[in-house]
Amino acid sequence: MKRLFLDTNILVDLVCNREPFVTDAKNLFAMAYLGKVNIGISALSYINTVYIARKYHLDTQSIIESLKKIASFTTITQLNETTIKQAMDCGWNDFEDAVQYHSSLPYAADYIITRNPKDFKNSTIPVYSPTEFLQIPFWVDESNPTVLNEPETEYGRND
Repeated sequence: MKRLFLDTNILVDLVCNREPFVTDAKNLFAMAYLGKVNIGISALSYINTVYIARKYHLDTQSIIESLKKIASFTTITQLNETTIKQAMDCGWNDFEDAVQYHSSLPYAADYIITRNPKDFKNSTIPVYSPTEFLQIPFWVDESNPTVLNEPETEYGRND
């Protein structure tokens, strides 16, 4: 089963119901809930989502309840000393993106999904926007979902 690593913006889109992005976010999370893909989300994304969602005037308890539901069928990827040191040493311009990327590596993500693929131009993992990823045709054998065809994107395939 394919392993997706979701950037913070996808989690925030879902929790904050941000239009027009929430539909793609719901579809990605539905795929995981239905067992079609595995989703990994950095611990940093959970922290950032609470912070951002409060700016949308959502109360902390409802945010936490939403995140608990999401955590019940996704994986929270590690954020530790090694992750931070790798992010500091990798030379990326955006430190938060570097932390996200280095959180995706131990998770062994097959893809990084973000609304900002250009921010991950140095990734060794293929990067797609939610819309691009959701356009990949899946042939679903209940025991073994398989990607048949991966589209080229303006950001390249990286594989």
